Parts: sequence; C-alpha cells; structure tokens
Amino acid sequence: MEDLSPLGAVSVLYLAVATFFAPSNISGSCGMRHKHIHSTPSWQGGGPRCNCAFIVEDEEKAGMSGMAVVHIVLFFSVTYSVLRSSPLD
Repeated sequence: MEDLSPLGAVSVLYLAVATFFAPSNISGSCGMRHKHIHSTPSWQGGGPRCNCAFIVEDEEKAGMSGMAVVHIVLFFSVTYSVLRSSPLD
C-alpha cells in the first residue's frame, strides 16, 4: 500500500453538479443537461437532504439492467500531492 503521508486537506462538500448529454431531451443546449446532486445535513433550515443517483455497475447490460440506485451520503475532496525526482536527475 502506498504511503499517504503527503495527504493534505480533506473537505466535505454538500453539492456536486453532473453534466451529461441527453439526446432524447433537447430542451437544453443541443441535449446537454446538468443536475445538482445534494447531500447536506440541513436543507433551507430544515432537516437533511440526500439525493439518489444512478451508477453504472455493468456496461455490458442494456439500460437500467446494468445500473444501481444509490443514496448519496457524503461528497468529499482530498488533496494529495507527491513530489518525485526523475531517475534521470
């Protein structure tokens, strides 16, 4: 396992934006669409809001047969950087 000592900041995010092409729905710019996906502990002063999403589990299966429904619990971002010297240096 790789050493994770250069691990930097870990940030929790409450929103992600998915941009995708939907040729069956041309209401956007030539079928391009975007959706906000939320996972926040407090939505507009109330309780939590955690969206659901589809993920592809098997690209060989057609349509929804190869997909799963997931409940978004947390988004996070990790800063990780390693400086390595070239073997030619």
